[in-house]
Amino acid sequence: MSSHLPPRRGLQPDRPRLGAVGPFDGFVASDGFGSFSLFTTPNQNHVPRLAVAVGEITTFDDGRWGAHEYSRWPQSYHRHFVHLACIPRHGSVYDPGFPVLWHDWLHGDWIKDQYGPSRLGRLREDLIKELRHTVDNIITWSEPCKRGPPDVQQKHRFLTLGVRLCFDRLCVLPSERGIIVSLASHVQRLCLELAGLRAYVREVLPRISEGRDCRTDVLDVLGAYTADPSVAQELHRAGVPVWLQQHRRPDIAIWEVVPLTPPPASLSSTPSFPKLVLAQRDLSGFLNTPGRWLAAMYTKVNAELIGSRVPLLVSDNHDDNEECARKKVRELDSEASSSTGVRTRSGTTAQSLAQGLAPVAARPAKKPSRPKAPIESTGSFNVNPFRRFYPSKTVIHEEAWIDALRRVGELKQPSKSASYFFPPPWMFDNLDGFPLSEEKRSRRTLQLVAIRTFCRVRLFDRTSCGGPLNVQQWQEALWGDYSAGVSSSQPSKRKQPTKVAREANRLAAQQAIRQVFARADFRNFAPDAAHSYGARVVTLDDVTRDQDLIRSLVWEAHEMNWRCEVLALDAELAGSRRWSDLDQWARESLVSEVWGSASSGMDICPLGDVDRSSSCWVRPPDARWESGRPRLRALLELQRRWPGRPASLSGAASEVDECDAFRFANIQAAAIEFYVDSFVRTYQRLPIPPVRIPHVVATVVTGS
Repeated sequence: MSSHLPPRRGLQPDRPRLGAVGPFDGFVASDGFGSFSLFTTPNQNHVPRLAVAVGEITTFDDGRWGAHEYSRWPQSYHRHFVHLACIPRHGSVYDPGFPVLWHDWLHGDWIKDQYGPSRLGRLREDLIKELRHTVDNIITWSEPCKRGPPDVQQKHRFLTLGVRLCFDRLCVLPSERGIIVSLASHVQRLCLELAGLRAYVREVLPRISEGRDCRTDVLDVLGAYTADPSVAQELHRAGVPVWLQQHRRPDIAIWEVVPLTPPPASLSSTPSFPKLVLAQRDLSGFLNTPGRWLAAMYTKVNAELIGSRVPLLVSDNHDDNEECARKKVRELDSEASSSTGVRTRSGTTAQSLAQGLAPVAARPAKKPSRPKAPIESTGSFNVNPFRRFYPSKTVIHEEAWIDALRRVGELKQPSKSASYFFPPPWMFDNLDGFPLSEEKRSRRTLQLVAIRTFCRVRLFDRTSCGGPLNVQQWQEALWGDYSAGVSSSQPSKRKQPTKVAREANRLAAQQAIRQVFARADFRNFAPDAAHSYGARVVTLDDVTRDQDLIRSLVWEAHEMNWRCEVLALDAELAGSRRWSDLDQWARESLVSEVWGSASSGMDICPLGDVDRSSSCWVRPPDARWESGRPRLRALLELQRRWPGRPASLSGAASEVDECDAFRFANIQAAAIEFYVDSFVRTYQRLPIPPVRIPHVVATVVTGS
């Protein structure tokens, strides 16, 4: 058995057992602390070698916590974590029956990403699919916990949200092997904890609440140890494996002395990298007390592995990304000042730079100048697409979104640079009324194929201060010139000081964004380059001629920006950034229902098997309009907390599931218009709407 605990041996009636009064009899072994402390058990024929109370709690290279791994090994009892003692052993009747939950992660399970940044990779695709199937079924299988006591319901909510977030993090972002394995093991851990919670609700809780004597019906679960005789008695009567730690006394009747059962050999003893450590030789034992170390380790894992969220679209003074950006801006300003002879204010430059700047190395020696990305000239007589809506000739906009975006009209130039989470689709799309040269479009599209994975990763990468980029920075990124040298167009000293400073800031921003992609080992654009897109290799000829590929890339840019923008706008208007982690997870799970099934705030990347020809935003009398009821209801639920909600949407969330087509169309139009108006009021630009592609090309194979 993967739990590696010896099989239970039935109790004989003539053997002394735990009673209400008297000593605790059974199998005995020393606990390793000395000769004055023993572990005895009335219902097991072994004594596990338990985690030392003052030892280090850390993550090993198999993603597990060694002897502290509560999903595989008995731990100390705590009244707030009773369900941990009910986690099933492998092969027991309470085992959910999914083999991947007991899988020991091997080095071959992590596959290096050959087309992304170095040292990053993913879990094998077959294991990802198996984990996805397991997570979905475990959450459904554990539904009875929702009918349990309030504390059980709270635990179930925490675990289901946590496992979704952890799994989405595992799927979305390629990472180093240690992080991927730790995430995969945490998915296993939380799934088994859900199984233990279900066993507790269905088996143990009724036995305890009804006072039934089930000492001879011992459950095939992990069990727990304790130093409290009353707790040991309660677990024993409920049929839960239990070990009592007590001082050695002459009146303890011992059936048999057994050697300590060591933890399974499959549990690694090699610390992971990066190493997640909670307590290094905590001699006081404070953090290792049952109610503290587990909650603290949860917090540690959440903060280090799954605590990342989509950053703010517009930074504020309290945001970590802003502070990181300010630091890099000061470095760039210093360089710009020394080269132009004009001092600039870092505060001013910080507004011109997006918060997504990576650390900048010392400036190397001057190199021969390279051609820079040309300034947008096609829009000199056209208002930019973030100020005015232009319909796409590549993908299909739904009528409700077209009406809402056109109703806004032409926006004024925003006071801050318009920023986007992912390359805005209009930079490489074919828009009606906003011309773009074919050379520029094909070059940007090919470079997008090269950097698209990194553009997703950097949103959650704290080491590179990942965040949205403004229009100029995305133009630099898609142009593909990542040379770190100083641009040949240095500001002239004959210009006015304000113009010199502005030009210096622009050049500093240009060099900063080049550094972001240069440090990720991306090469400069080359016409003969070929880049991986899923299972195919894409060339410049493909992005020029393959309309299916172009549609897929434009659709992905819409969908990525749309999902991130919904998350960011809701966090801004609802103020959820100040909430507890659990409440933020719950809110982000609700937000994710706007574009799909309930998942997490990490679910920003559409899966390859998504039907890109369908839409949940069609308007009656289209025959598919009723499929949009769940998505519209989720959007209306979000808008309840948004300021300025119109009276026409009051109570709309409760009637959208049953209303007729005419009422549905009115509610949909009002909700989308309120979303667009709220976004424009908050960010001073038009949002990126969801789109679909024509059905005849909807079956194209998409990249991951």
